[in-house]
Amino acid sequence: MTKNNNSEQKKDLRVIKTEEAIKHSFYNLVKEVSIEKISVKALCEEAKINKSTFYAHYDSIYDLMQALEDDFITYLTDQIVSDVSLFDNPEYYFDQIMEIMQESQKRHVLRLVQSNNTFTEHLQDALGKKITYYNFDFTNHTELALILQIFFQGLCQTECCKLSESDIIYLKKFFCTGINAIKDDFI
Repeated sequence: MTKNNNSEQKKDLRVIKTEEAIKHSFYNLVKEVSIEKISVKALCEEAKINKSTFYAHYDSIYDLMQALEDDFITYLTDQIVSDVSLFDNPEYYFDQIMEIMQESQKRHVLRLVQSNNTFTEHLQDALGKKITYYNFDFTNHTELALILQIFFQGLCQTECCKLSESDIIYLKKFFCTGINAIKDDFI
């Protein structure tokens, strides 16, 4: 887990800039080599920091990857407008999610999450908290969980930017048809 849990450290501009440099350097390295080949030494050279500085913020590369995953999930869920119900307008949710995933692909975020088997589970949990419909309890509905899991696993394992228009239309039909098929069970 990231080491700067102290609220004073989070407000310190030096800490913020250092963490941004580390994350930016990690994404730069991900463009060039596979995640498994990124070392703390290479990351520190790219970020122009000492190893002790890296370890003051993160326990390991995997800890950094977890922080990046958490940042991405927070970003994704914050972008989704929660005042529109998934069941009232699944097309809207699909379009929002695709736009965010495509932008993330351009920034090489999905290379990070593709290497992490738990990402879709974490994303599904975060979206489950965000997707509400009256008194809807996401955790008790395996049908919806399955639709979302298949959808997100598919998106995370493919390169969204390279999907053809017909593939996107097909995915949208799959997503919306699945949501609409189970809608009556939840209303």
